Amino acid sequence: MIEKHSQIETAETLRAIYPIFKQEVYNRRAAMMQIARNGMLTFVSLSVLAVLLSGGRLIHPELKGLSCVGVGLVTLLLINQIRQEKSRHEGAKRQLILLEQELHFFEPGAYLSNAPLYPTQWQARPSIDRGLAVSVAGLVLTATVLCLTILLA
Repeated sequence: MIEKHSQIETAETLRAIYPIFKQEVYNRRAAMMQIARNGMLTFVSLSVLAVLLSGGRLIHPELKGLSCVGVGLVTLLLINQIRQEKSRHEGAKRQLILLEQELHFFEPGAYLSNAPLYPTQWQARPSIDRGLAVSVAGLVLTATVLCLTILLA
């Protein structure tokens, strides 16, 4: 049977695990951006390489189409990997908010006189993650540029 811990022990436990969850939130966010950044850099590099190496040579149309299908598949795989990291990020963020609520970070007067330690709006998740939307849009845009470069080469 599990014993009920005192409030002091519970608070100490929450304070001990709080930095772990906070770091996990940051790590997952950084992983999402790293995936998008690497994908965009790769697509831009391949676009430049395709332009430099095409040099008026004829490339078989089926090979161009196959290349674009490959770019599309890689793009979908990268977006899926970003989506998985986003899911992990959201789970860690939800847990972090629960820890912050239990540690009374949003309650006025708990740590600062007449003010909460954290703004209360930090308890709510935004409906749209603009940074993530921009990253995915950038990934799709650079993949499209690569496909157009291949098709027009």
